[in-house]
Amino acid sequence: MKQKKIIQAAKKGPQPEAAPSKAIPTRLPAMALLVLVCVVVYYNMLSNGFAFDDFGSIVNNPYLKQPGQFLASLFNLSYFKVAGLEASYRPVATLSYFLIYCLAGLDPFYYHLLSLVLHALATVLVYRLADAILENHFTALLAGLLFAVHPALTEAVDCISFNDDLLAGIFFLAALLSYIKIKADSAAVGSRNYWLALIFYFLGLLSKEMAITLPAIVVLYDLVLADVGHSPLTVKHLFTTLKKRLTFYAGFAVVSIVYLWLRFFILVTPGGYQQFSYGRLLERIIYLPGHLFSFVKLAIFPYPLSPDYVFSYPNSFLDSSNLIGLAVVTGLIAASFVIYRYSKAISFGIWWFFITLMPVANLIEIYNPIAERYLYIPIIGFCLVVPAAVNGLARKWVSRPRAATTATLIPLVGISFVYAAVSMARNPDWQNNFVLWSKTVRTMPNSPLAHGNLGREYQDQGRFDEAQKQFEIAIGLDPRDFKSYYNLGLVYYQKGDPVRAVQYFKRALAIYPNFFSAHYNLALLYHKQGQLDLAIEHYLKLIAIKPQNFVAHYNLGLAYAMQGKLSPAISQWEIARRIDPQNSAVERDLNKARKILQNSNSPN
Repeated sequence: MKQKKIIQAAKKGPQPEAAPSKAIPTRLPAMALLVLVCVVVYYNMLSNGFAFDDFGSIVNNPYLKQPGQFLASLFNLSYFKVAGLEASYRPVATLSYFLIYCLAGLDPFYYHLLSLVLHALATVLVYRLADAILENHFTALLAGLLFAVHPALTEAVDCISFNDDLLAGIFFLAALLSYIKIKADSAAVGSRNYWLALIFYFLGLLSKEMAITLPAIVVLYDLVLADVGHSPLTVKHLFTTLKKRLTFYAGFAVVSIVYLWLRFFILVTPGGYQQFSYGRLLERIIYLPGHLFSFVKLAIFPYPLSPDYVFSYPNSFLDSSNLIGLAVVTGLIAASFVIYRYSKAISFGIWWFFITLMPVANLIEIYNPIAERYLYIPIIGFCLVVPAAVNGLARKWVSRPRAATTATLIPLVGISFVYAAVSMARNPDWQNNFVLWSKTVRTMPNSPLAHGNLGREYQDQGRFDEAQKQFEIAIGLDPRDFKSYYNLGLVYYQKGDPVRAVQYFKRALAIYPNFFSAHYNLALLYHKQGQLDLAIEHYLKLIAIKPQNFVAHYNLGLAYAMQGKLSPAISQWEIARRIDPQNSAVERDLNKARKILQNSNSPN
């Protein structure tokens, strides 16, 4: 009987695409619903203040108030001076902070509002991509819903200075959607979309380097989803696809090369940025599956959430956590090949997740090997896989289409509801630094960063004993935490113990010799104590680290003048005047020193 039905269906020939569900007649209501969900989930974020890296990138960044210098510096090495805490070239994200500052100053509401708008836009683009890949408005809507509410994305949305992840995600999606449209009948439409794809790709790279995986995703799309012949995943199929689409791939290759040339040869982060090592390259390769498994866990079970995850590789390959990670990641990759015959979308989503994680897989060492914000682009693969898998199982086990739809809807809406509740509960944790780090030391008690940052908050409140305790805990957890040694030195100085302060500043420098703040405070302490040779030594080191620092040159001139060395003092003050021509103090001291020097050289 079943064979007879198959023969009859074959005689009828290919059937036209099914009309969209009556519940969702067009994309517009679905997109409006997703935007509404984003607003509901993140509405309580709008009352938050600044937190975490926001202070370095925005609040304490004086260059935001200098539009001429700021804009000109976006396109040269001065970028790293005006961009606050950015350690790589991300001018699009930096420009977004400047534009909000021009409109609203330092009112955090408008910065958070921009983050909400960007996340809503990214959610709509995820829905559009899922609609193109899953070819089902219903499952595409569920994919967009998962993305809108996923708790692992709260860090990228709640922390303003992580707008680079949101912007990179938006341009990444826009580029891929433009590429997918290239197959339109009109050659003009195809050409326009191709150039749009390249432009969006470049903007994504200038937002954050995570976008570098787009060419691989483009090839993956052509290999898995765009193949009308339903070829098996073989090496021959790969080379055939590459040969067929080589002209298109060339443009992405050129954009990638231009960006990498800018990033590693032209606009390179200046020296002095502290890096940490997390094992040799071989070790990082061997434990790669376990590292990737950390992100898989965050995608599936995003709790507890933290702005800092303590990272280390296992002591042994046979460590249970490593073996579990190896088994899960290997199993998912194997499943992607097996399931390719039945659901290309699921196979595509699995590979999307792992490919887009490669820039943060620590094969090339990075400062933070694990962070929730890294999932902003990879989580799209998860959001494609889950609705497609649940819908596929429902239609396999439930014969009636309406019942299958209900069987898909109930678990996914349930998951989304839980995710939304977790996200809404997480948002207030980002209201300010004190709340954020107080919560983090409870959820991640082994995080030196959390204890150190909480100590800073106690210090700012004048609660020095509590600050001292947090810094000591941080040092106990990480004896190389030079910032906590430095901050402990500040606490002792504020408590009236300059001798202990000097000891801790020196300990910080023993770990990180180019630590500007430690040199600065040691120079000031020695200067005040009249130990001018030691003060001069540290002023010279300050100038070696930051040659254009006004205070270092000016204070060095003062130290030389106190020793009676007026000629070197004048030289330093002349440099300081070139750095800050409007400073009246340096002009006054210069004139005074020149008169003294002139009088001493004049004949009696």
